[in-house]
Amino acid sequence: MKKRQNIKKKKIKNKKIRNRLIIICFVLGILLLIIFGINNVFNNFLGIKDIYCESNTKYTYEEIINSSEVKTGDNLLYLNKNKIKNNIYKKLSYIENVKIKKKFPNKIFIETELTNVKFNIFSENKYYLISKNSKILEEREEPITEYITIIGVNFSISDLGDMIYEDPDIKNIIHEISDACESKNLNLIKSIDISDKNNIILNYDNRINILFGDYKDIEYKILTISEIILNRINNTETGTLDTRELTETNRSYFNVEQ
Repeated sequence: MKKRQNIKKKKIKNKKIRNRLIIICFVLGILLLIIFGINNVFNNFLGIKDIYCESNTKYTYEEIINSSEVKTGDNLLYLNKNKIKNNIYKKLSYIENVKIKKKFPNKIFIETELTNVKFNIFSENKYYLISKNSKILEEREEPITEYITIIGVNFSISDLGDMIYEDPDIKNIIHEISDACESKNLNLIKSIDISDKNNIILNYDNRINILFGDYKDIEYKILTISEIILNRINNTETGTLDTRELTETNRSYFNVEQ
């Protein structure tokens, strides 16, 4: 008798558990349907319909959009702006700045800004065109002569195509020298050899080698060099201008090449 009662209780208990499981599964199913429905509506509502972008002198609308990897139908809320910027920055080398604007519910605006070439960099028998911010724009077999060629720089290239200088000081030294030359009308500087930053060598107009020395007192040295080259040296003369002791002795020397 007692055994029958135990069996009956066990059956009732199992039935209750089974019923609870059915209810739980039913509730979960309803929740999943609701979530799926909301997600579907959500994606349809926030799915990108319009991608706005202006072409520029270097790249077409299609090239910019394709490089961004943004597609119609993508959920606007989930788009990662930094990822889009990096995609464009990496794939289109002449684009330096990218702005992404989301306009809810389903529009995106991509604004791009082209960079300008600043230098040629010579390394391992190749020339690289780089921007002012040291982004590598092109690899070439020959330099573009209207830009200063930088020699003797050791660097690596980041995943995004930027130069990483082995010596962080070099970037600032190069820019200080080139900016000073520009401000003092030394527009025919052809190269800066910075293989040794304490014995820098400039070349002016492919006819005057300038022994610049170290990178101290750059403004003063460039001012003196400008005065000598533009006012005291004949524009057909070739030779070597030595300013290595200029800071200590206030003297420079020009040796005419015979």
